[in-house]
Amino acid sequence: MSLSPVGVHDVGEVLEPVGCHRVCLPVHGAQCITAPAHWGRDRPVAGWSTPGLRPAFRIMDNGRMTAIWAHRGASAKAPENTLAAFRLAHEMGADGVELDVQLTADGRVVVIHDETLDRTTTGTGPVVERTLREVKAFDASDGREGFTGEAVPTLEEVLELVAPTGMTVNIELKNSIEPYPGLEQAVLKVVETAGMTDRVIYSSFNHISATRLARSSQPSRVGLLFSDVLAEPWDYAQRLDMTALHPHWKYMSYVPETIERCHALGMTVNVWTVDNPETLRRLADLGADAVITNRPDAARAAL
Repeated sequence: MSLSPVGVHDVGEVLEPVGCHRVCLPVHGAQCITAPAHWGRDRPVAGWSTPGLRPAFRIMDNGRMTAIWAHRGASAKAPENTLAAFRLAHEMGADGVELDVQLTADGRVVVIHDETLDRTTTGTGPVVERTLREVKAFDASDGREGFTGEAVPTLEEVLELVAPTGMTVNIELKNSIEPYPGLEQAVLKVVETAGMTDRVIYSSFNHISATRLARSSQPSRVGLLFSDVLAEPWDYAQRLDMTALHPHWKYMSYVPETIERCHALGMTVNVWTVDNPETLRRLADLGADAVITNRPDAARAAL
């Protein structure tokens, strides 16, 4: 759906046709847009008037809005999935962060991409075989200068850091290789305790797990995450009660109508992982709701 500026109206004022409303934006003076109705529910529009909160996405010259989410934080310039990376993402102007979660031997939710500690920390072996104390003892700086002593953070620690910024948090559950029984409920509990339910969107390559989240008693936004070239994934996602599609950027070259089809069904489209400026602009022109990137500073400059 193409968005265009309209006159000044109150947030949430219902328009015809049904399915749209006008949202006032505190940028470039008093500017409003005509937006799909689900954006008012799924995005922290009302929070824009709250001091200290950032917009969850930014207006493009073409009238559309595309958010910038930092992949594992600002991972091109800081150790991935560390507090330093998430802090830097905010400093670079990211609208959100994407992160990965696993479970420790004592059932704590930790933020790390791999099922093993070997690649990104000084530890070895599966995360699930280590207690939180053991995981915390390892250096997660990945040998990067200036970051020595960074530890694998818990999900609680990341949410506490991010909470004052207003950034969206995309939590990817890494349970396609290691099943992690109970991971969904553990993550939901942490998010609810942190008071971040409205700021979080979940995703997983494990679509059974993603469906559990989408159909949980706790209202949740969930994105169908995939890398294959699927036929009509919007229909598949809708059947599973997903609120978003999370395709790889290359998929959009095969099926450029994806965004239009998803928006027609009330779903958002958040594309990963995009670092090329030209590709970023093309996706924004197509109407992508968010782009997930390792370089939020470069993405902001491109958009």
